[in-house]
Amino acid sequence: MGFFGEGSFTIIGSLPHENRNQALSFLFDQLKKIPAWPQLTFYPDERMTEQYKFGLAGFTTRDGKNFIDSRNPNFEEETLQFYEDFLQSSNFNQTLLNSRFSFNPSTGASFFPFLDYLFACRKNLVAVKGQITGPFTLSTSLLDQDQRYAIYDDRLRDMIVKGLSMNAHWQISKMKAAQVPVIIFIDEPAMAGYGSSAFLGVSDEMVLEMLNEVSAEIHKAGGLAGIHVCANTDWGLIFKSDLDIINFDAYGFFDRFELYRDEIREFLLSGKNIAWGIIPTMRPDDIVRETPDSLATFWLQHVEKFKSKDLPVSQISQDLAEKIVMTGVALSEKLYSSVSSQ
Repeated sequence: MGFFGEGSFTIIGSLPHENRNQALSFLFDQLKKIPAWPQLTFYPDERMTEQYKFGLAGFTTRDGKNFIDSRNPNFEEETLQFYEDFLQSSNFNQTLLNSRFSFNPSTGASFFPFLDYLFACRKNLVAVKGQITGPFTLSTSLLDQDQRYAIYDDRLRDMIVKGLSMNAHWQISKMKAAQVPVIIFIDEPAMAGYGSSAFLGVSDEMVLEMLNEVSAEIHKAGGLAGIHVCANTDWGLIFKSDLDIINFDAYGFFDRFELYRDEIREFLLSGKNIAWGIIPTMRPDDIVRETPDSLATFWLQHVEKFKSKDLPVSQISQDLAEKIVMTGVALSEKLYSSVSSQ
């Protein structure tokens, strides 16, 4: 699917708001081209692990801790049921709509009212955006009964990948009624640690297989697959994947990303998109200080280097979160006007 972002601004997903209607009203007032449903991290069921565990076989909560107990006597039976549900949902969209892979009223408490706003305000949209926790991040967040990351157990890793894939498909089936391209971002904050001693035994092939399986399901559903990594990572590996959009923290890591000039050039020439995370989100002082003008200058200076070669969860206040969005909208309009006039 071809897609041109037109310099549009959107958000990655998380907001600190407690009031859902206030958050949604603010986002639809600001995000005129690519609205995105928010994860309100004030609510535990909208956080990265809780929102995407999807009835995994053996998922257990004990003494306030979540883990997957593969020694549970019911584990094999639960695993069989998981794969039966997966096969049914994969082959029959109607089954998917009411499956374990959909959000429930608690995990989807912001998603469902977002749909109401979307269908009421869908004029002149470029796209609509959703997100899932990435398979690498979720499988390195969940532990088994022996305190080992789920990524090291082939069965658990496979269930996590398939559960996330089917939820992405489900989200697309809900949002595509807006009749614009649907983007699903794969949020991979843990990829910032990939290659460190914490993840010995995790190979490039394993990571690519996970990302590509999720991307394939997104494409099967008619969507676009993006990825977000909030810090630096092995971008060469990411460029080898089947993703359509790559988002990185351009404000903090432009110098690292621009080392991959050849890969960036090939990626863009193939009709894919870079989502430049140019708005600071980590340090309140940066959020307050920067303006659309200063950020436009910063971005244009760095992008000039490509032309010569042929081509973020921070605990911040609601006011600062809203300034990030409003700065992004203004910057988007300024940059698109500047580039399109050249």
